[in-house]
Amino acid sequence: MLLYQNGLIKLDYDPGKDILCVQYPDLHEFLLPEIHHSVDVIIETVRNYDIKSLLLDGRQTIVTTPPEYGREIALKLATGLAHTRLQKLARLESFNPEVEKRAIANEQAVHTTVSPPFELKNFTDEGQARAWLSAEKNLSNVSAPNTSL
Repeated sequence: MLLYQNGLIKLDYDPGKDILCVQYPDLHEFLLPEIHHSVDVIIETVRNYDIKSLLLDGRQTIVTTPPEYGREIALKLATGLAHTRLQKLARLESFNPEVEKRAIANEQAVHTTVSPPFELKNFTDEGQARAWLSAEKNLSNVSAPNTSL
């Protein structure tokens, strides 16, 4: 179900699996105000739909900005998502090794700065990412064995 689309991002939601798939935007300096707005849209969508699983598809992302701009966007997204009930974020790695190198550096900055409360895992295969997002995380419904006699 298409929730939102503009020239930068596309938000496609699978309500049966509770997975929001986001085409990560290209990062060009002249687009930064629109990119910041798009990040706000992603965060608000996760919050408003109470989404637990997010798939960020960065396979085709083009980056022409200095590294600090990408880091700023990543930190804004992680900080915003940390204030939602998101449980898992899967990121599809870029096909471009230089873009992926920056993404890994941004991810490290996110972990040291934000320490997000959700799980974050990178994938090269979309099917594996979706399977991980769909896997049951909360086993609290499983009762403990009765050890009393």
